[in-house]
Amino acid sequence: MMAARLCGVALAAALLVDGPSTSAAAPEDLVLEMDMSFLGMTVGRAELSTQVQAEEVTQDLLVETVGLARELTGFSSASHSLSRLDGTRPRTLSFDFETESKRSNRRVMIRYDGDGRVIDLATFKRGKEEPSEVPAALRDGTVDPLAAFTAIRGWLFSARDGGPDTTRFAVFDGRRRYDLAVRLVERRDADFDTGPTPIFELEVLLRPLAGFDDGDREERRLVVLVSDDEAMVPLVMRTRVQGGLQAALYTRRACVGNEECRSFSY
Repeated sequence: MMAARLCGVALAAALLVDGPSTSAAAPEDLVLEMDMSFLGMTVGRAELSTQVQAEEVTQDLLVETVGLARELTGFSSASHSLSRLDGTRPRTLSFDFETESKRSNRRVMIRYDGDGRVIDLATFKRGKEEPSEVPAALRDGTVDPLAAFTAIRGWLFSARDGGPDTTRFAVFDGRRRYDLAVRLVERRDADFDTGPTPIFELEVLLRPLAGFDDGDREERRLVVLVSDDEAMVPLVMRTRVQGGLQAALYTRRACVGNEECRSFSY
């Protein structure tokens, strides 16, 4: 479960709701293949795919634990998002999320209208519907994690070209509502196994607002490294978890638009 939670948090770190759209690049088709690491071991895999057609963006995220983590938890999840482009920013139309583990299973369904208002919400645990702990007043004006993911490119293009180097996020996944405060720390070369790689370093502060368990209500800091090129691929996402231990998400392979797929080693 820890690996899956990291994946959700790390992807959320690449979200944007209210960032400027000046000089932003339009979203492109994208496939990311990622490894989840905890205590230096690979504990899970994730694949994120984005398809852009006219003004609609379809996104899917598949996550599963592997090895010993798979034996212990049996965890897997699938997310699906449909959004409409408003300029270069996606606005959620629908979001569906399912998880399965040895302990439980969950399902979430959210529907938005064209103005960003949540018009239908259902959450289930072990097949039984349960109410969301997020007040209705906190749901509108948000986006789901996958739809918001694509907007990071627009904000980074603007920040790179002299726009604001900080922004904030409003994210709702059906069960949790949180804000993200994002800051562009610096542009530098990262010393990866494949050699010096130009990157953006981002600091992301996740601020829980509603729907979190008692042990998850503290603000969490994440470090996100994004490729400093026209693709702007999220490469490394790191955070501290229980006991100060580090968990990370690494992109191993990325396919962007019509470009040749690239592999990464760290």
